Amino acid sequence: HADDASLENGNGGGGSIGPARYLDFSLGSNPSEFQSILDEMQNEIESVGREIVEMVDLQDPKAFQHCDWKYCSCHEFRRRFRGDTVWSREREGGVEW
Repeated sequence: HADDASLENGNGGGGSIGPARYLDFSLGSNPSEFQSILDEMQNEIESVGREIVEMVDLQDPKAFQHCDWKYCSCHEFRRRFRGDTVWSREREGGVEW
């Protein structure tokens, strides 16, 4: 997603947004190295899951800051809500979505 607008404006819901990562890497030269790589990926996936649960547990529609990823529609769905019921960049001092 290196061409996403969210990379340019730093927005992304507070998570770790950054440049795309090259994922065609060695899977280790032995089973131990391979397992270490799998464990790292598993930890990352679990971390994202925990962040989602924490956000939902807040029960605050203004806590979620939409992204600008072209393949995500969260910013499009936000337009269906009254502006004062969800987070917006305008209220945060930036440009409205």
